[in-house]
Amino acid sequence: MRAETEFRVLGPLEVRVRQAAVPIGAAKHRVLLASLLLHANEPVSAEELIGNLWDGPTPVRPRGSLHTYVTRVRQMLGDPGRLRITGQGYLLDVEPEQLDLFRFRRLVRRAEQSQAAGDVAAEAMLLGEAVGLVRGPVLADVPSAALHRSEVALLTEARLALLERWIEVTLELGRHGEVISRLIALTAEHPLRERFAELLMLARYRDGRQAEALAGYQQTALVLRRELGAGPGPGLRRMQEAVLRADPWLRVQAKPVARAARVPAELPAGVGDFVGRGELVAELGSLLGSGAVVAVSGAPGVGKTALAVRVGHRLRGRFSDGQLFANLRGYSAEPAATAGQVLTRFLRGLGVAPEDVPSAVDEQSALYRRLLAGRRVLVVLDNVAEVDQLAVLLPGDPGCGVLITSRRGLPERLGEQPVRRIALGSLAEDESVELLRRVLGTDDAALGELAAVCARLPLALRVAAANLAAQPAPDVAGYVGLLRAGNRLAELAIDGDGATAVHSAFDSSYRALEPAARTVFRRLALVPGADFTVAAAAALVAGEPAAELAGLAGMSLLERSAADRFAFHDLIRLFATERAEAEESTGERAAALGRLYEYYLATTRQAVALITPDVPLPAAPDLPPAPPFAERAAAVAWLDAELPNLVAAVRAAPGLGLHQRSWPLVRVLGGYFYFRLHRTEWIEAARVALAAAREVGDLAMVGAMLDSVGTALWGLGDFEQALRYHREAIETLAHTDAAPEVESDALLHLGIVYMEMGRLAAAADCYQRVLHRHRPEGGNRAKVLLNLAAVRMYGGDLAAGLALAREALAICQEQGIAFGEALCLGNLAVAERLRGNPVLAINLARRSREIYQALGQDNADPVDALAAALLAADRAEEALPLAEQACELAATMHDRRAEADAYNTRAACCAALDRPREAERHHTEALRIATLAGYLLGEINALAGQGAVFAGLGRLHQARDRLRGAAAAAARGGFRLEEDRVRGLLAELPDTSI
Repeated sequence: MRAETEFRVLGPLEVRVRQAAVPIGAAKHRVLLASLLLHANEPVSAEELIGNLWDGPTPVRPRGSLHTYVTRVRQMLGDPGRLRITGQGYLLDVEPEQLDLFRFRRLVRRAEQSQAAGDVAAEAMLLGEAVGLVRGPVLADVPSAALHRSEVALLTEARLALLERWIEVTLELGRHGEVISRLIALTAEHPLRERFAELLMLARYRDGRQAEALAGYQQTALVLRRELGAGPGPGLRRMQEAVLRADPWLRVQAKPVARAARVPAELPAGVGDFVGRGELVAELGSLLGSGAVVAVSGAPGVGKTALAVRVGHRLRGRFSDGQLFANLRGYSAEPAATAGQVLTRFLRGLGVAPEDVPSAVDEQSALYRRLLAGRRVLVVLDNVAEVDQLAVLLPGDPGCGVLITSRRGLPERLGEQPVRRIALGSLAEDESVELLRRVLGTDDAALGELAAVCARLPLALRVAAANLAAQPAPDVAGYVGLLRAGNRLAELAIDGDGATAVHSAFDSSYRALEPAARTVFRRLALVPGADFTVAAAAALVAGEPAAELAGLAGMSLLERSAADRFAFHDLIRLFATERAEAEESTGERAAALGRLYEYYLATTRQAVALITPDVPLPAAPDLPPAPPFAERAAAVAWLDAELPNLVAAVRAAPGLGLHQRSWPLVRVLGGYFYFRLHRTEWIEAARVALAAAREVGDLAMVGAMLDSVGTALWGLGDFEQALRYHREAIETLAHTDAAPEVESDALLHLGIVYMEMGRLAAAADCYQRVLHRHRPEGGNRAKVLLNLAAVRMYGGDLAAGLALAREALAICQEQGIAFGEALCLGNLAVAERLRGNPVLAINLARRSREIYQALGQDNADPVDALAAALLAADRAEEALPLAEQACELAATMHDRRAEADAYNTRAACCAALDRPREAERHHTEALRIATLAGYLLGEINALAGQGAVFAGLGRLHQARDRLRGAAAAAARGGFRLEEDRVRGLLAELPDTSI
């Protein structure tokens, strides 16, 4: 029944089961359910629920009454397991698609990605969907003053900020007529929110209603003077002046087509001796140039890929926005590429940052189509077997061409798009002879016979020519006789004489190899990935195969894709697999694969240790020595190049019976995934390893992989899902004593998510459990102490927080943990600023930033800490440029916590420089970011900052409203330091504000 249940909090409280409304008649039931839904999937303490349920005097036994209400709500939901009691409170379990608030946040995250990509139309569409989820005033039918002062106030403010942005981008698109009626309602509902009045003036002006725009200004000015005793702000005044003189900037500005940062050029190198197909190349060019979807089908070895690449290179001038290429491996021995893997590659090729690639295929496809809208891009999809996955890979824009190759014919339509189908046959006789002549450099009379026996298949012709070219004195007639004696390879599934030709050519080449080269050839078929390096081949054969690899490439049995990287043609790989199965025992193949996985793990450990030296790696005994990397850049380059193969190895391990080879790779790769922001690959690999661990019943690794998926989701800003995985990890690990370090990591990561979400008590409990139960040492202990220091500091105990941060710093300095030292110095800078020591805070923040820069990272946190410290020292003019820089860095890193902090600091700088309107705007942006990310401290500081700005402007009613909201949020999260500060600001307000 869970999948059929829907919860709605963005408006009146609603619960629906199979589309039918579930009545929630009792007011206390609505308050309880709303409180739990606003914190779905995380425990809510009894104290907080009691505070929401009773605004005044509480019953004699409030916990007993609370338990009664919980029982009633549980019965009403009809699912006893959904609402449960944990050690930290009451928890309501909700799937991501069941709660409108979760969907709202996901749409806003996607809109932010579109904004970063410069795609205004997509941003407007996504924001419109998010706005459409709000059905009215949030939880208007839930009678709880405490709830409305805190969570509801924050959500309401976030919704208004979101409405402003949606209207702005809708106006940018010239769709002013769509928002006028909405703006009229909004200005009536929020008469003191000047930005809505500005936007209404702009919309009316663009709609040819200049007089109404000016009348609206006068009406707003009257309301402001009557309510606040002040006139309109500078933004509204500038709008009036612009309307009066019909300023040109008021007109809709022409928007360039949204483009990604990169023009992809992903076509492989073409075949140097491509021969023939002239008329077909011209026909394909004409069809693709007109935006058609073309499918070329034909037997293996007939030259489909070579033709597609040839056509693609010929059309580069006509597809000036780039060419995308993907081998879907539909007929390969390795697993076929999934649509998600292809889309991830395409999105990155189009300039989307790794951390901005959505994890869901439908979201990837939507972003892919939006990026290609209005562009001229050629998409080549090679080796397609599964037609079902093609629909999400089609651009959908008539300016893009799509060329598909497959062994079998495709249907006449793919979704709504017609497909032009072309069957590719063998080369003509003269073309075949010309190909042989070019490769061999001879005009032997027997070339026609050789072409015939090779069924005029380009692959067979090239392999045969390579065999002959390797002979001191090529005997074409004699070689033809050998080929005619060959046997058919049924597994190749080639009809007619082509099977005999291909098998004969491959077999002839194979028999001509030295024994060592044959072994290399067979073993390479075992590689899970699409290609392999000399080092990977060396692991398979336990030797030095460089000479053999070069020889195999010279005989066209391997394709050299780079100086140190080789790949098989699919057919040749199938032949190599057959030879491996026929000539090597199961034990030999298993031993070779074991060495390959050990090589991958050992080399990955070396590389990751160089990239993230401060992150302890899990123990891995008995690994072979791995070659050291000369420098950090070399380690990053190796991991970047090998990432597809490493993920392929994880994916293939269960199918090879090597379940226990999958999760060690994922655990070691964690630091790299985090450092390079490869969240999509991280989630994919960790979920595969999680399934493998569950299959063999290894609870320790089930817990580790649950924690790994949760950490990746946390990196994406999906705190709700991250909480679910981390909690399940800890529950699983409670049933095993085999992995204390895994449980320690999971508890630490859960605590970090709790802290980001403003649940300080829950975070502190996680950290204390790590310290007391696992007694970590070195860098692990420093990490826990540093996070606990932040909890203590914001919980109001500055002395305890400083002591813990200094202890963590001493550990990092003693053990040379540079990244940890930078973190500790940054936290100490914040603490000293809060203690009233701005000069010391400035020095600490500067040292923190210097270490980050030495590590090659220009992190936003130390820049923001330095700006805040300078501001505290009354050096606002120096602080403001740094705060602006911190905003840019945080946005580049897609760190929404840091971005909210930076905007709050920037706003405070503007307020100190007597620029209150800018301060209000920046605090509003900080509140929007923090609320949507679930970052409570950012919300508190934004509300408090707004309150201070409003107080300075004499808008005392709004000031008191914001400060009360900040105080309530601080009390709810346990931020005693912030609560005391905000209550001090409240106490300073004149009595007339009551």
